Amino acid sequence: MNALEAAAARSRWARRNVGDKVLLCGGLLLAAISLPPWPAAALIIAAVSIAAVVARVPAGLFLALWSAPAAFVAVGILPLLFSVTLDGLVWSPTGPRRAAEVVARATAAIGCTMLFTVTTPLSEVLAWANRSGIPRTLTYLAELIYRMVGTLAGTAKMMHEAQAQRLGHVTRRGLLTGVAAQSANLFVLSFQRARRLGEGLELRAEPGAAGVMVIDRPRDARFVVASVAVLVAVAAAHAVEHVGLPEAQLNLAQAAIHCATAPKSNRAALAIWNARSDIQQGAVGEVPAHLRDAHYSGAGAIGHGAGYEYPHDHEAGIALGGWVDQAYLPDELADRSWYQPSQHGHEARVAERLAERRPPGPGARR
Repeated sequence: MNALEAAAARSRWARRNVGDKVLLCGGLLLAAISLPPWPAAALIIAAVSIAAVVARVPAGLFLALWSAPAAFVAVGILPLLFSVTLDGLVWSPTGPRRAAEVVARATAAIGCTMLFTVTTPLSEVLAWANRSGIPRTLTYLAELIYRMVGTLAGTAKMMHEAQAQRLGHVTRRGLLTGVAAQSANLFVLSFQRARRLGEGLELRAEPGAAGVMVIDRPRDARFVVASVAVLVAVAAAHAVEHVGLPEAQLNLAQAAIHCATAPKSNRAALAIWNARSDIQQGAVGEVPAHLRDAHYSGAGAIGHGAGYEYPHDHEAGIALGGWVDQAYLPDELADRSWYQPSQHGHEARVAERLAERRPPGPGARR
């Protein structure tokens, strides 16, 4: 697995519904290419950066992917900086402004695309595409091409490492010679792999004939609302810049109403504040013995891990979404409950799940 696929699989948004991410990233992408670059591009870049932090995308990899197409963008703006006249190439007076607009649009659009790429494994994209009605033949072909490109990339990496082990990169001449030879060999290998791929396709059944299990990713209403709010805010900022006041006050009012009427809750903040307050007042205790580390030698002799029920293998735990009724807090805190969900928006469903798990009365296990 390459670094990109590994980052996508480990992302906090990896198991989020693909359609939700298409709404956010696709909406921002359309805004980046259709709205004027100022202030839309700046807002989109800021939104993408914040989303990447929230999704826990590796910063180094994300910045490398974001800046990778910089060379293509630089080549693309050169014709904007100069004009061809009878006297030859001359500096265009409007060139810098147009070039800056292209760079701003491209930067924002690339960021949207890379955000979707590093938060969505290919397997999730293909499964979502199949469910969305895209012809199975197209998704199957995309999957095969991706696999072939990945195989060739892995082969190129191994060839490069082998050449380095032979000290073929010590000199500049040796490096260029090695790269040329590897490119020629890889070119031949690509045709061989393509021929084998074609033979394999001819011997296989119709694409999609062999069904596989697809995990359903339910839509997250909170994520959809937040995505729409971001798009509304970007559109409102453009309206203020393009239409101006006082007319744009209607756009601002609509954006404010949309964000203000979205379901909200402060229960998470109250939960952490109450927990911190209890700790400051000395409400602490020993970790229950069955939750302590039992992987080292001698742990069983002192009771660590004894009686622990693994929720994901427990019959009741599977029925309750990965939770088993056992003590999770010290005995001194068994009657404490810091998080009390509200009945607003998605949090009402959280309250229903907690009601199933929390026995009524004092001493309920949290």
